[in-house]
This record gives sequence, C-alpha cells and structure tokens, in this order.
Amino acid sequence: MQKDKQFYDRFFTKYPVDVHDNSVRFRAVVELLGGKCLDVACGTGTLSKYYAGDYTGVDVSDVAIKKAKQERKKDAHFFQADFAKDAFVLKEKFDCAYLGEFLEHIADDKVVFSNLKDLLKDDARVVVSVPNGERVPDESHCRIFTVASIKRDYAKYGKITFHNWEGFHDRILFSIDWNKPAKEEMTLVMICKDEEKGIETAIVSALQIVDKVVVSVDEATTDKTKEIAEMYADEVRTHKWESDFSKARNEASVNVKTKWILFLDGHEYIESLGGVREKMQKDVDGIFVTIRMENKMTFMYPRIYRTGLQFKNAVHNLVECKRKLAETGFVIVHDRDNLQSKEAAERRNAQRAEMMPRLLKAQIKKNPESARAHFHLANFYMTEMKFAEALKEYKKVIKYSYFHDEVYMAYLQVGRIRFQNGQNIRALFNFNRADALIPDRWESGRVLGGFYFMQGHYKNALRFLIRALGQNKRHFMYEPMEKNLPEIWDMIGHCFAKFDRNEEAWESWNRASELETDEKRKAFFKKKADLVGSLCGKSNEPPVKIPVEDRNEAQ
Repeated sequence: MQKDKQFYDRFFTKYPVDVHDNSVRFRAVVELLGGKCLDVACGTGTLSKYYAGDYTGVDVSDVAIKKAKQERKKDAHFFQADFAKDAFVLKEKFDCAYLGEFLEHIADDKVVFSNLKDLLKDDARVVVSVPNGERVPDESHCRIFTVASIKRDYAKYGKITFHNWEGFHDRILFSIDWNKPAKEEMTLVMICKDEEKGIETAIVSALQIVDKVVVSVDEATTDKTKEIAEMYADEVRTHKWESDFSKARNEASVNVKTKWILFLDGHEYIESLGGVREKMQKDVDGIFVTIRMENKMTFMYPRIYRTGLQFKNAVHNLVECKRKLAETGFVIVHDRDNLQSKEAAERRNAQRAEMMPRLLKAQIKKNPESARAHFHLANFYMTEMKFAEALKEYKKVIKYSYFHDEVYMAYLQVGRIRFQNGQNIRALFNFNRADALIPDRWESGRVLGGFYFMQGHYKNALRFLIRALGQNKRHFMYEPMEKNLPEIWDMIGHCFAKFDRNEEAWESWNRASELETDEKRKAFFKKKADLVGSLCGKSNEPPVKIPVEDRNEAQ
C-alpha cells in the first residue's frame, strides 16, 4: 500500500541525512547524467553530493527538503511537492532527470511521467534505479519491477538502455532516452539447462548491447533457470533435448525479428564490447568475436550473426557466414568454474563425454577428411587426458586441414604430447614446424624458449624468450595460451644469470616483480633481483638469503 507524506516525514526525522548514501550506485548514476538535472523524490538530496552540474531536487517530505537545504551544496535548488499526485511547474527545462528508488513506492506513475513530459527537453535522458524483483524488501514498496516488465511498460517513453553496474543483482539501473525510438537491432538467444548459477550474469552482461532476450530452457532442467530467465527475457521457451546443439539453437531463434542474433551459454558473460556497434552497421553476415576459455586459450567464433542463418553439426556447431569480419575487442568469457554449479557441471561433463566422441566420429565416418571434426575430437581427447587418441587425431588435422591456424595448433599439441612422452627430438620438430608455418608468433617463442630452458640450452632459450615478449602482427583464430609476462621475464633472468650477465638478470627480475600481481611471487622476484644486484652494484641492500626450497631456482 502506498505510504503518505506523514510516513516519509517520520522516516527522515528518524534517520540521518545520508541514510540513502551509496557511493557506488551514485557514481554509476552520475556517469549517465549531464546538464541541468532534476532529481525526483530526492530525499535529502544525496545525488547533489556527487553531481557537479546544475541540480534541482524535489521531494514530498518537508523534513527531507529542510535537511537537504541545510546540508547540501548551496547552489542546489530544493522544492517540496508530491510529484506523483500534483502538477509540478517550473519555467526552466531540464536536460536529464533521476528517479532513484522512487517508482516502487507509488502505485501509479502516470502523473510522474506527465510532469516529466512538461519539464524535460525533447532530447532529455531519464535515469532510473529500482529494486530487481523482490530482492530489496521494504514495507513501503507497492510494485515489483523486472527487466522484462520495464521494457514492456516504459518503452513508450523512449529508448531504454540497461546499465551493467556492480549492484545490478539487487537494483536495476536503466535510462530512457526521451522520445528516441528503439532500433531493435539485436536479440540475445540462449539455450539453457541447469544454469541457475550463471544465467543472470550472462543476460545482464548482454543487456547493454541487445534489445530483446529469448531464452529456451531444457524441459529436463531441475533448478531455477526458468524462473530467473523470466525476470529478464522478453520470451521464455522450453525445448526437449535431442542431442543436437544446432537443432536447439535454430529452434530457439525461430520468430526472432531483429537484424542480428547474439548467442551466449548460461555460464558465459561479455567482458568487453570493443567496436562491435560499428561493425554491426557493415554489410556482413557474421561477426567473429573472441571467446576466452577457463584455461586462458582464446578462439574466434561468429557469436553475432544475421537473423535467418542456420547452424549445422550436432556438436561444435557452426553458423556459416559468407560475408564476415572480426571484432577482437568483443570478448566473451567462458567460466564454468564460477558460473555453473558443481552438480550441473558434472552432469554436463558426463553428457559431453558421451556425445562428443560419438557424434564427431559419426561426422568423420561420413567424411573421413573432415579436418574440423578431427580437430575438435583431438581437443576433446586432450581435455580427457587421452593423449594417444589425441595424437592420432591431430596428425589427421595436419594431413587434411588447409587452415593454417588449425594446423599450427595441431603442431603445438603434437609437440606437447611428444615432450610429455620424453620424445624431445620429435617435440622440437613439431614446435619448429609450427613456427615455420606461421613465423614470428610470440606463442612459438614461448614454447620453444620453454623447451630449450627445460633442456638447459640457455642461449637458445634466451633468443626465443625475448621474442615471446613481443606482439603478434595480427589476431589469430586460435591463441593457445595467455601471455604470462612475469613468468617469461623470470626465465630470461635465469638465462642471463647463467652467463654471469648479472646486470641484465637484475633488470629482468625487477621487471618480473613489477608486472607480477601475486604478492608472494612479486616479493620472490624482487629477492632474486636484489641478490644479483648486490653482485653488480645495483642494490644497496645486503644479499638476500633465499629459502632452501627456492635455492635451485636461483642457481
């Protein structure tokens, strides 16, 4: 039931002036505002503490307005009025308005938006924060909001954009670009099973770029995936799993009307957008983006594609795009470790262990020269630590594939398997073949440098490790590892120390220490630097006694 003026007067009499202060939320809000700002239901004017521009606040409570005038900046303007019931008239027009934790307290907001219509410029922005569902319980709340209901009820006022701030789980932050029509360019399409832990993170990360959300939930789901999806999705469907990812994705995309589709799994999230909005205006069918796996390997995949295109292949499905380009700055993080429950992950792994070899072998039986099927089967065997089987499949990739990025990865993996089996000459042969196929990749420098380092060939190791410090000339479809600069500098420091080039070793270990984020490793690299520095006059500190367990590292 909606509370009256006396309720809020009693509230602000009881609590201090900063009762609603939340620096994280208000800083997120301020970034969305500009020009002359109207703060509706301003309370004690907390926003004026953060907003540097022209500020006017209005609230129903006399007590709140009195405190605001006493405590807030002197050039702020405050008025007492019931913005939800009475017409509010000012001669000036505002560039923006903020409705912060207000709409949930009133049963009907028609008067509110009628007032805004009279007070805002034609191109104004309205910024709103409301509780996300029932996650901020309060006796004075009259209504419940979800992303889905907000899009349904407020799109009539202008283009809605949701803003992914760190408190979105509890409070939805969105803006309305007043009178600006929505373009309806892209729909997020998801197929999910038992993704309760991660689906919200996935959807919220995409709200900044998509206009619609469609989620198809496996009817065998046992957790709250569907209930969470209903808070965010414009449409929630169900499907019966038939061991075919392409079929499920294609069926989930039926009746999507936007120009583009983005697909995410329930245990993924978008880390950065790059310049994807500009790429979406190009005459292309698909946009390849960066996917980063748990092991830090990255690969490119057309997760954004034109509506109407179809996936093929039951596993490792692919949407075929004739006209395509890449946006490497658009990064999707695949994170089963943190965004999928242990039970769901175990069920998924069991399903994967059965499906992958069966369906990929069926593809290979149909087309023995399918390099893509051999490649993904080899990768599957590597994750299962079935190295003999992986070796056979990678050899087929090398034999049949015309795609250099794929063959490069196969050579590296064959080299790793050979090295693990103690076949050093064969390992080196494959590492060199990879390096010859695509010269000057930093990954080759790291692998070859590490190989020679392990063999005690420090001169060769140094040559390749220094190359590993550089950058690739282009972005590759597959990138097998994340660059660990502190680790590379550490090995370089050891190589210099082996040749008594202590000044260069000192510089290398100092560099490793500067770049390292783990405090224990940072301190350890600094100890190494100080030790060799004392031998060449680069440190005034006495030699550091390295612990016994680390003595071999310093030799």
